[in-house]
Amino acid sequence: MEFEIRVTPVSIEELARRYGVDLSVELTACEIAEASFLWQVTGGLFFALGLGPFIASGKVQTGVFGLLKSNTAVWKVVQSSIATIAASPRNITAIAGAVAGILTVVYAKGLLWKVLKFLLQALGWWVLFRVIAKVIETVVIPEAEIVELLASFTVWAIQTVNSALNVQTACAPAAALATGP
Repeated sequence: MEFEIRVTPVSIEELARRYGVDLSVELTACEIAEASFLWQVTGGLFFALGLGPFIASGKVQTGVFGLLKSNTAVWKVVQSSIATIAASPRNITAIAGAVAGILTVVYAKGLLWKVLKFLLQALGWWVLFRVIAKVIETVVIPEAEIVELLASFTVWAIQTVNSALNVQTACAPAAALATGP
């Protein structure tokens, strides 16, 4: 008896088509900053859990951005959160509240699992074995894993704050034009 597994990687373009995301759209500087922020809030969170920085493709960020933007309720909270961040420069509490609000609505609308599936498919399902290894590591050497998780979450928090500040910078001119003189 033989056992064989064949894994065929899916291109990010094909994956985006499956999820109804158009990667050909040119994003503005503000949208690129928003995509980076949303990537950090969603994909970055999964990486902080131990998946590591396996991908750095702008197309994957754009895909997650498009996926979240396609849901009206999620996008309304994202826009509100970004406005809160822009109105409260360098206010870590406001940024934390915005991140929590985004994650809450993404979860409530069932998109967190969809984002995770999108990431797993973009990374390749082999990363699932990395997750299993992390679980085993947590069980066998919990102290080391706790230190590693704390370090990962610290880096994630700092990167999320920096992404939020980049949204403020990139979107401030657009916000000023929208509100008028």
